[in-house]
Amino acid sequence: MTASPNDKSKALSRHCGQGKGFLRRRAAILLLPALLAGACFAETGGAISADVAADRASVALLTAQNAQDVNRTLELQIQDMRSSLATLSSALGDLAQALYENDPTRIAASALAMGRVASTIDQSPGAGEQSAGDQAALSAVTGRPGEGVNVVMARANWSTGYMQAGIFRSLLEELGYTVNELDESTTLPPTEFYPLLAQGEYDFWANGWFPTHEQYLYSELLLDDMPGERVPGDFVSIVGQEMKSGGLQGFLVDIKTADEFGIRSMADIAANPAPWDSDGDGIAEIAGCDDGWGCRTVIEEILDINNWRDVLVQASSDYDALWDEQIARLERGEPVLAFTWTPSGYITELIPGRDSYWLTVPRAPLNQQGSAALPREQCPTQPCDMGFSPADIVVVANNDFLAANPAAAKLFELVTFDVIDIALQNVRYDEGENTEEDVRNHAAEWIADNRSVVDDWLARARAAA
Repeated sequence: MTASPNDKSKALSRHCGQGKGFLRRRAAILLLPALLAGACFAETGGAISADVAADRASVALLTAQNAQDVNRTLELQIQDMRSSLATLSSALGDLAQALYENDPTRIAASALAMGRVASTIDQSPGAGEQSAGDQAALSAVTGRPGEGVNVVMARANWSTGYMQAGIFRSLLEELGYTVNELDESTTLPPTEFYPLLAQGEYDFWANGWFPTHEQYLYSELLLDDMPGERVPGDFVSIVGQEMKSGGLQGFLVDIKTADEFGIRSMADIAANPAPWDSDGDGIAEIAGCDDGWGCRTVIEEILDINNWRDVLVQASSDYDALWDEQIARLERGEPVLAFTWTPSGYITELIPGRDSYWLTVPRAPLNQQGSAALPREQCPTQPCDMGFSPADIVVVANNDFLAANPAAAKLFELVTFDVIDIALQNVRYDEGENTEEDVRNHAAEWIADNRSVVDDWLARARAAA
């Protein structure tokens, strides 16, 4: 489900008047549907499918049944309480009479009777603490099936995924879960996160990129972190379709240098690395990915299977610093060669078709093969095989957590994002709204702008509980 055009206009209008830099980036973001292979959602024109109708009917039925169960429980508790209060009132009357008559034996007997009644009231469901079953039933009806459950989530160490993580955190809190803060301590690279997720140290994150992250689920390199001969994929699951085919990854070259030297693919750069050789060693440098990121491993595989080790090298340190250096080179009219991805604010600074071209790769890893549906002005070589298949951005969660928390599991299945919304937030972040408070505000704004869709997700999650 997606937000209405009116919701979108509200979100966009919030950014009006923020300067030419932002407007330039927003205009570029509005081209993202053409950049993303398959990253679009069909509009239903107001009609709903049979499956959605059935889900909503199920929500109503289960909610009504839960309400009836709770009402029956409350009626029984009220009857018990009335009986206990009548007994207490009688004992109190006996005690008053005994005190009036100054009869020590009757005073002691009446006090003992009152104590027994008070003890019965204290121990009954509905007096102070409720039974676990009553709490669960009441929580389901009142919309907080996660009451009393602590959730430990992480987020990936790339800022383009921060808002999605924040939205999931807020929605879980609306279901009653208690969720940890998202900060530097819970911001991890995939190499660290997936073993910890499998071991139960974390319950989930919303930043899975597949197939690029398959290596972390099934690689024997992570066996040392797992019991026996098992891998993380034995303990975790990919859930939902947060952004189906929502991510593109690949290499960008500046148009000026590409046209000057006839560059249309990475093979052309391998044949003529000199323009991108900054230190005179005959090897072109690619502004690449951080250590611990899946894309870094894929780029290394691309260099190997295409026999480019002697002419191309991936520079890895801090991605933002490397990217800023490439943008500075672009502004000086110097050659640019960089890896990047969408949705992100990065793509708005090196716009394909205007500032840059996507380059194709002759041979890609087996799990990364597939063409992106990009126009020729953005990717001159057709089909556009970028070395990375269009990626699914998804939730990855611990299996035990999913089994114990059906409301959270259902929520993970349902939540989807429009890549345009994410890209718009990425630009705001890059323009300076980059504190943890800013990210929380971005998430809250998105939830408010999409309230009707969010409420439907939450209702269906509550029904699943």
